[in-house]
Amino acid sequence: QPSANIQRSIVFENIVSFERFEYDVGSITNGDYKVTLRVDDKKDKTRAWFDAKLDLSALPCGIYSINVHTISGNGIDDYGELADSFFRTLDVKSTYDGKNYSLRLNKEIRNRIELVIQ
Repeated sequence: QPSANIQRSIVFENIVSFERFEYDVGSITNGDYKVTLRVDDKKDKTRAWFDAKLDLSALPCGIYSINVHTISGNGIDDYGELADSFFRTLDVKSTYDGKNYSLRLNKEIRNRIELVIQ
């Protein structure tokens, strides 16, 4: 039985000032594929996915780490840093309301994916 009490948010943390901006993204049960671990931890992964659109226009210019914060119904509170394990090219760029947004791969820090706003 999947837990319906999953709270999940995306946290953007400025890597200089450490100011945080948190966006609720919830969870869904119909992700792209079934999430499994190499070593089964016997924990339900049905709500491992989320599907959300975020308005980032309130974020000040800067560089942000991207973290997923999950609180499960059984009291587990976890932060996970967004990182790339497939070595893909991150050529996502956008301009909105006079600001330039892009993603970059920081190979120096665990292949962390960072949001850059200029």
